[in-house]
Amino acid sequence: MSFEDMYGHLGSLILSHSRRSRLNALYLLSSPFVDTGPSQELVLSRILQAEEVPIDAQSSRERVLRVTQLERVIPGDDAVVSELAVRWLASQLKVGLRPVWLPTAHALEKLSERCGETVWQVVFGELKAVVGSSTLENVPDWMKDVSDAAGDADEVRESERSWRDPSAHKIRSALAKWCANDTFRMQLVRVCGIYDVFA
Repeated sequence: MSFEDMYGHLGSLILSHSRRSRLNALYLLSSPFVDTGPSQELVLSRILQAEEVPIDAQSSRERVLRVTQLERVIPGDDAVVSELAVRWLASQLKVGLRPVWLPTAHALEKLSERCGETVWQVVFGELKAVVGSSTLENVPDWMKDVSDAAGDADEVRESERSWRDPSAHKIRSALAKWCANDTFRMQLVRVCGIYDVFA
């Protein structure tokens, strides 16, 4: 089977928040039954090496190193490999390991200079999936209680009261205020010009 065909079936799993889904999809893409070119094989092996690094505090340095090295091997002329790398980098923003987020954002920024269309298509697709939905069925679970608490934006519901993260409190309060204020949303649309995200 060709790499492009297999990637067409597994591309959505590369964007998953689940490490197991990403890892299994990468194992399938790198299997000997998939015909890959030299540049595809190189990028795929680097992504797989990075994904195999455990997501914990002890391994965060190695994971950051793998993320920063990935940007250098991505060819600008292969759209499928570029999209694979961009999808994997975007999935790293869903990983619960804060030290990885900034290097990932820098890698996406550098990639946007070479293959900007691919980067923005993936990033806005993810943004549209979260923000573009107006019904509660399509809203992620972590956002549902925030939109319900729009009346009292400073109230933070936590099951564990012994520890409170002030950054999380600020983000949740700002998100609740933003969800409750349609005029702010329309101003953001007007300023940024991203009409299709809120459509």
